[in-house]
Amino acid sequence: MSDQSKPGSFQLPYAGKYKRVSAFDFPRFALTKKDEKGIIMLMDPQPTCAFVHWVVTGIRLDNKTQVKTTKGGYFICLGAPDKLLKDEADPEHCPYCAHAEDIDGAPVGSARFKACTHLIHYGTTPGGTLANPPGYPPQFLLKVWVFGQQMYNGLTDKRELWGDDTFRLHDLMVTCVSSQYQNYQIDVMPKSIWLEPQWTQYDPQTKKPVNGLAIQIAQLYQQTRLKDLTPLLGKLTSVEEAGKFCAAAKTYVEQLGGADAAAGMTPADVEAAVNAHGAAGPAGAAAVNIDDLFGQPASPPPPAQPVQQPPAVTQTPPSVPQQPQATFQAEVTVAETAPQSAPPPPPAPAQNGGAVDFDSLLG
Repeated sequence: MSDQSKPGSFQLPYAGKYKRVSAFDFPRFALTKKDEKGIIMLMDPQPTCAFVHWVVTGIRLDNKTQVKTTKGGYFICLGAPDKLLKDEADPEHCPYCAHAEDIDGAPVGSARFKACTHLIHYGTTPGGTLANPPGYPPQFLLKVWVFGQQMYNGLTDKRELWGDDTFRLHDLMVTCVSSQYQNYQIDVMPKSIWLEPQWTQYDPQTKKPVNGLAIQIAQLYQQTRLKDLTPLLGKLTSVEEAGKFCAAAKTYVEQLGGADAAAGMTPADVEAAVNAHGAAGPAGAAAVNIDDLFGQPASPPPPAQPVQQPPAVTQTPPSVPQQPQATFQAEVTVAETAPQSAPPPPPAPAQNGGAVDFDSLLG
């Protein structure tokens, strides 16, 4: 390794301690076609949640149509969580809430609930069957999943019906209802692939997994999971910065003629509004360099990446006796639940090899 005490370029060995991983580079879970199916297992005992505001951060010009529209990004609400869970707004402590409007094209949108969690996405065909060749263990990838209040409510319903250990002892079959809005149907499967004795070897004395799929998934989760999922939900700012963003957002929307115009105008209307207001915004508006303040252009998280299949594992562990259900506490943050279009099937016992201490296994 070259001398790193001097400025300029340097050489590094290929070593894990030098790896730099951004939350935005982490694989995302998403199904991209209607009726596409996927098998997943939720890994985090609790999702990371926040209320967020959509804030306008600039004006975008479509080079093809020459239409100007607003661009923006999600910002973490600065209100107290208990207040937000009750009222969905805390204007006393959050400038975004104080300036929020629940209309299309508003400079600052109302607070919305978002959640994020790690999951294992098994390699499956579009029809939802495992894609591994006969005799080979399933392929898998660790991903992150960002979802909203409706999906959180649905998952909460599943957990309440199936029990506290639902998301570790049972896989979920996800079916894409509408790829445009990531509208998914969730069904609880009768077992969890990673604990099946066909793929995981258990110690005959302790009944704990010692080799195979469960150990591989646990090691991947321990070594590569993101320590903080907050950046995937939105940008966290100070109260002072939030006030500047709100002032700048109002300026950008007024340049396009107001919220109705920002929500959708003809090219001629947009051009007339921009020319009438000028590029500098109305008198008295805060002069804010958004890129400098934000560090990078505020924008929604990058699109989800397709499933990447790692090399298949060739060993097939011997069969061992089944195990009872493990003790695992899956805590939730919001109490509301939403009715389901159809009730799930009655729960079936998980098929696995021994008593698994998930907290110990997954760290």
